[in-house]
Amino acid sequence: MKKVFLIILFSLNICLYPYQTWIKQTESLGSNFLKLKDGELLLTGTLGKSSENDDLAIMKMNANGEILFSKSAGGIKNDGGQFLIKSNNEGFFCVGFSNSFSEEKWGVWILKMDENLNIIWQKMYLSDKEAICYDIIGTTDGGLLAAFQNYEIGGPLYLLRIDETGNILWEKEITVSGSDFPESISEDMQGGFLISFIKPYSSVIIKIDDGGNIWWAKEMTSGQYFVVTKLFKEDDGVVFVGSSSEKKDCGQIAILKLDAHFNIIWKRGYNTKFSFLLPSYIVKGEDGGYLVSGVLDVAGSGQNDFDIFLLKTDAHCNVTWNKRFGGNLYDDMVCLDETDNDEILVLGYTEMSDNNYKGFVGQLNGYGSFDFICYYEKFIESMTTTDISVNINDFYDFSQSNYSFTLIDTDINLSDSAIFLTDLCSPSCPTIDISPSSLPSGRSGEAYSAVLTASGGSAPYKFSISSGNLPNGLSLSESGTISGTPSKGGDYNFTVSVVDASYCGGKRDYSLHIETQPPSISSVSKLSDPFRLKVTGSNFHSDLKVYIGGDENPWTNVKFKSSSQIVLKGGSALKAKFPKGVPVEIKIVNGDGGEATFTYKR
Repeated sequence: MKKVFLIILFSLNICLYPYQTWIKQTESLGSNFLKLKDGELLLTGTLGKSSENDDLAIMKMNANGEILFSKSAGGIKNDGGQFLIKSNNEGFFCVGFSNSFSEEKWGVWILKMDENLNIIWQKMYLSDKEAICYDIIGTTDGGLLAAFQNYEIGGPLYLLRIDETGNILWEKEITVSGSDFPESISEDMQGGFLISFIKPYSSVIIKIDDGGNIWWAKEMTSGQYFVVTKLFKEDDGVVFVGSSSEKKDCGQIAILKLDAHFNIIWKRGYNTKFSFLLPSYIVKGEDGGYLVSGVLDVAGSGQNDFDIFLLKTDAHCNVTWNKRFGGNLYDDMVCLDETDNDEILVLGYTEMSDNNYKGFVGQLNGYGSFDFICYYEKFIESMTTTDISVNINDFYDFSQSNYSFTLIDTDINLSDSAIFLTDLCSPSCPTIDISPSSLPSGRSGEAYSAVLTASGGSAPYKFSISSGNLPNGLSLSESGTISGTPSKGGDYNFTVSVVDASYCGGKRDYSLHIETQPPSISSVSKLSDPFRLKVTGSNFHSDLKVYIGGDENPWTNVKFKSSSQIVLKGGSALKAKFPKGVPVEIKIVNGDGGEATFTYKR
């Protein structure tokens, strides 16, 4: 059975955003965490007492990485925690596994608790198929939907729907031909649920209604292979993340969004040089971008050298940054999320040289870095964004039947447990400041330049826009220069971030005022065959409109040549607008509202 563990938490001293930085290691192995109020975390996992006698463990931590209290419970065999799900009313669900009860058969152990770890109820759901939980989600009625499979040999999927008090609503068995195991559950846009199954080279998505009845099944393929590892519902669609390969030995991270009718809204692939990678988690940030984690095969050929990767995108799915980190053996990320201050909470484990595993719990900075560089880290080389080809076809090779779980009430008390956290290294990130504190104003249509500098860290520094937008026409270089020609006036608010050579970071909020610069017309001259008018001047914008003789509607046949010249075209129709010897007003209005007039007489 795959082991599950606890991974890493720290906080960071940033200019204008002070946080303490820390990172912890624990012998207790964690698998899931839940964010609480005031930056507190609730974690669950496995407390190892011996090779065949582990207990379910739950731990509560404050925002500084200190244990507030920890509990454990279990029987004579192996028990552990897998999932934490917030309840619709009070408290949370802790979902784990156990083979300590009922003739040592594997079962799913669900506890409903309050935030102080007082048990409200607990039940054991036993299967004669030796099944354990692969994924579980909270439902809108306050209950749970769980997906199970035999922990050793795979086989059919078993679905269990319970209400908020743990009573069974229905149970189903689904067999998908050729599939290895179920991977993820999500609510669907039109009600019901979506479940993904991984096959050797493709994925099957099944839609079920609230009663567990199958509506349809689809198979998704692409190139060499395509597997969906996580899916979740957004307001306007369902997001799928997985792994694909258009050609041999070229793994891609794939993210897709599908609408309620399973039509692709958008899709992105992220190329790497690694032959195998497998995303395991995805969250959407406050900035609209996505954060994806998973594992990649560093050595190739399955030599057990797997690193963790992190990919951050912006709201348009462009790569903001990417990282990979780990030791010389197997490393994995099992859970991640973002804090209210844009740091990254992570949970996972690493394999040690003695074939044992160490768990970590921590907090990365907003750039995906370990601020004190005590963990192997570098960029994923040559990651590029590309379109991907995904085929979706109806799938019919499946069957469904009823199934029956055995429900028993359990009465096991959680007892205080000694779980120790160890500092892996001391924080060493300095406070990095960005200068100047404010930016000079500019004018639309005129060249603009401002140089930002950083101090307090180790050069070289890299600058970027982490939120908001520069005026159209301006850009920020990695070296810190804002330059270009703004095309429109207004007030623009944005945040500049910087990282130094050790990936320590800082950021500063800026407001940039761009004054509207009106155009000016210096001359109008006639061009013949056909009749045209050449208008020269300054500060013409490409989005300008031209009005002739007080017309309410603009003249549409205009060629923009440069910021100092446009040509009015139209032949005889344009000529009719300018009767010979009669002065006619020409008005130019830029997109930002600046305008100029000129009287022309033919």
